[in-house]
Amino acid sequence: MPRSRAVLALFAVAVLAAGEPVTPTAPEPLAAEGQGERLARRIGINGLVPDEDGVLRWGGAGGLRVIDTAGAAPDAVVETVAGRLVVPRRLLTRPGLAATVAGCAVLARDAGLAAEDLQVAEGFLLGPGLRRADAIVLPEGVLRPATASVGIAARWTGTGAELVQVERPEGTVHRLTLPGRRALALPMRGAEGMQLVIELAADGEPVPLRARLVQAGTTLAAWDGRVLVHDEVRWRAQFGALPPHLAITDEAGRLDRLVTRHGAWSPDMEGDAGIAALAQALPDAAHAALFAQIVLVRAPEGGRDPLQVLAAPVAGRLPVGPAEAAELLQAVARRQGRSPLVLTAGRIPLCVWSELAGDGRWHVHGLGLGTRAVADDTDPALAVAALLRQVEPLALPDPDAFPVRFRLETGPVAGIAGWAALADPERARLAR
Repeated sequence: MPRSRAVLALFAVAVLAAGEPVTPTAPEPLAAEGQGERLARRIGINGLVPDEDGVLRWGGAGGLRVIDTAGAAPDAVVETVAGRLVVPRRLLTRPGLAATVAGCAVLARDAGLAAEDLQVAEGFLLGPGLRRADAIVLPEGVLRPATASVGIAARWTGTGAELVQVERPEGTVHRLTLPGRRALALPMRGAEGMQLVIELAADGEPVPLRARLVQAGTTLAAWDGRVLVHDEVRWRAQFGALPPHLAITDEAGRLDRLVTRHGAWSPDMEGDAGIAALAQALPDAAHAALFAQIVLVRAPEGGRDPLQVLAAPVAGRLPVGPAEAAELLQAVARRQGRSPLVLTAGRIPLCVWSELAGDGRWHVHGLGLGTRAVADDTDPALAVAALLRQVEPLALPDPDAFPVRFRLETGPVAGIAGWAALADPERARLAR
């Protein structure tokens, strides 16, 4: 694919087409509304109102005049200061996007670009604007192809703006720098056509402000800096029962934060604050397993306690031995008000805890480094016995006496516990 076409594919992943859009749970693409509204104010565009001929028009010298708004066709012909554009009619229901198109038409005219040569497009990284083979018109300015250096597949530049495309073994990386806006699009390993789009602080360190997971122009999940929302149908179709989340990394793969619908954890959160953040972000076994899969990395056992583990991240992840992993998960579960134990039967230590479901069944969960088990029964003792059979199939399970690991002030010690200890810590007894 030629260099210019490769970059334009990035911009036109979501070229506005005919038909009604599917309403997602996730928010609109980053910068789609705010940039358009700011640009509209800058060039004096007002709201969509009838002019003296009764034709809808975006007011002001740089507005849009809709030529055939009453027509039945999915596209409308729109008159701009740069000439006439063919625009999907549904654009007229999105003031921010319509204002962006009107403002970009002003920039196109000033750059000597005729509207007839331009196409309205909304890319997953660039946001809405106008484009043609040798120009991209955004609210921040006009970008044109530029000479690429070694290691750069394609490069577009403008005044204070740059779009760079880098080919990596895992896929294509896109870096965007605009006046007042920086963004990064990273390919998701093993997921064809899926990109993590991260909006970064415009100045200083590249701190993530917002992020979205997109596939073929569709947003699966989005984080606005505070809350994660997702498209339930599309997420389940792609990821099954995996909890909605975003693992936000930098270009080198360093984990910056793990975001769920319930909260976020960052590797710079140490001590009790880190345990508290994990307790909020990981409300159930599925989320705890997600954390173990993404953040915990197998390493030699070091005998560290959970706070020491949190204080020593590497590339945003936590190297741990099996016992350290189980104790960290235990500390999180205990912070949530559960009564977890570290089970030492079987191949590796597991953090185990029980939950009484609304149907009256006890669910006993076991989670460790690369291992997850769950069993349920109306009798909690039988549920524990079933879990023990999973983790140690060749042994006769005894739910009244199974090996556990306790941590005292002097360090970890071996012990014995029964099924009741999962609901009442006072029933646990240390081995003598």
